[in-house]
Amino acid sequence: MNGQIHIYDLTSFGDRLGEIKRALLLLDVFVQIKDRLNRIHVSKRELARALGIAYRTVSLHVEILAKNGAIKYRYSGSARLNPFFSFDGTADEYELAVREWVSFRSDIPALKPEYLQRPA
Repeated sequence: MNGQIHIYDLTSFGDRLGEIKRALLLLDVFVQIKDRLNRIHVSKRELARALGIAYRTVSLHVEILAKNGAIKYRYSGSARLNPFFSFDGTADEYELAVREWVSFRSDIPALKPEYLQRPA
C-alpha cells in the first residue's frame, strides 16, 4: 500500500470554517512546514517573529485552530496537523499520520470530540 495521497480539504471543517477563517494564514503556514507525517515543531514566538505579527495573535489563532480540530497543539511547540484536512505522502505514511493524530494529546482541547474525527 504505497500509493500517493494528496488531501487539502477545507470542507472537512463544515460550518466551523467561519470560525477558522481568521486563522487561515497560520493554518497555511502549518500546511507548508509540516513533515511527511503532519508533525509540526515550532514555537508560537518563532511563528510571530517569522510572520511579523503579535505573539498574542499567534496564540489566539493556535487556540482557534486547536479548538476547531485543525491542529492538536502542545505548549512545547509540538503539534499535529489534522490528516483528514491536509496530507501529502504515501498511503503507509497516511495511516501512520492518522494513528499519531489519534494518539497525540493536545494541551488545547477541541470544543467537541467529533471535531477530531474523520468527517462523515
